[in-house]
Amino acid sequence: IREFMDSSDKTDPAPARTPPPFSFGRFDLLLAIVVLFLSIGIYHSVLTQGLMRDDFCWLSLAREGLSDSSIVFSRFVSGFFRPVVHLSFFSTYAAFGDQAWPYYATNLFLDAACTLLVAWLAMQLTRSRVAAAVAVAMFVTHPHHAEVVAWVSARTSSLMAMFSLLALIGWTKFRERSTSRWATVTLFAFAAALGSKEEAAILLPLIVLLDWIVLRDPSRRPMRAGPRAGRPPVVLF
Repeated sequence: IREFMDSSDKTDPAPARTPPPFSFGRFDLLLAIVVLFLSIGIYHSVLTQGLMRDDFCWLSLAREGLSDSSIVFSRFVSGFFRPVVHLSFFSTYAAFGDQAWPYYATNLFLDAACTLLVAWLAMQLTRSRVAAAVAVAMFVTHPHHAEVVAWVSARTSSLMAMFSLLALIGWTKFRERSTSRWATVTLFAFAAALGSKEEAAILLPLIVLLDWIVLRDPSRRPMRAGPRAGRPPVVLF
């Protein structure tokens, strides 16, 4: 009896089951279409606005960039180094010149892209379409969007947010699959976010917190740690 009791106490608990990878379906496509209509429909009136005072500073640099492309990666604006923003204005100016609506259309596109990435990240972390829909609703209706969409120069925030969300998604994918492709996406997105606005440096502690709170516990998280999960997350990042 004693031997039986000892052997039963040493029985290992059943390993936690890892849910299968999240796959997109028709509902997700419908959600993406609804998100696009919401993002564009709420703020479409900005397409008739004119440019504002600060916008002409970026356009002036974009005009100079047509003759000297090195300006994109060498010129500081108000003491800030933001080459991704330079490249954005340079591309729009090269295609449309001084017309105002393409710059606002770009802001609308960036806002819609951020909203879709919020939905993707929410589904990646929670595996719940309801949670993703709630996150999207809160994000789309946030009053701060009025500024970043209706002010051309505020695309610095939209670009930073878009690449920051992509970096977080890339990190969760890397922790799930441990492939170099997603590690590359994460590093590229982090560099692009930094090149858009300096506040993107907050991604480093965010990655650590994400890994510590969500990704490390196999009994709660939907993603498994990679083969090098024992190393500090910030080192891998």
